[in-house]
Amino acid sequence: MEELSNNNNGDDDNASSSITLIMISIGTTTNLNKLLHHLSLVQPSLPPSPLSSSSSLSSSSLPSWKDILYVDPENKLYDALLLNKGVKETFFSIGTSFSFLKRFTTRGGTQELREVLSKWNKAIYIPPKQNQAFNQGGTFIFDTSSARNKENNTTEQQTQTIFAHYDESTGAHSDIQQVIDIAQKAVVAATKKK
Repeated sequence: MEELSNNNNGDDDNASSSITLIMISIGTTTNLNKLLHHLSLVQPSLPPSPLSSSSSLSSSSLPSWKDILYVDPENKLYDALLLNKGVKETFFSIGTSFSFLKRFTTRGGTQELREVLSKWNKAIYIPPKQNQAFNQGGTFIFDTSSARNKENNTTEQQTQTIFAHYDESTGAHSDIQQVIDIAQKAVVAATKKK
């Protein structure tokens, strides 16, 4: 897996922090490959960010889709993260109404929806398990650092959640620009600590 890096320009040439971007969905590897082909996905891209001029995060440094997309056919990660699921959350939550209201009343809010729907006219993917069709997603930023345990001379990984968004209902996604900004700020802050 490729990492996006922001190298420190300070005295310590080895000091760097990075973001590993991954996306996980319910499904099978076969359906993931069909989806990539169907959508003609070649290279991911980032929206512009105020921090992009001071960071090495850029569309040209992103890995290919096949390097960052994973599937969870058994629902293990969704269950471990306690993501929302159920018919009520998927179709009958008030959050669904509010998320679509926001999309329809925001200038350009339906453009992305139209683009996505225009590509799904011939794509129907059934989840491995029927009840997975009612899973909601989420967006998370984790900071994983290594610490040396002097007592037993081992390296231990410590993980901290920097950002967590649980999709309340259908369409109630995180603000991707906010997520990118938080991730970039975390890289800059971690780099300054080193």
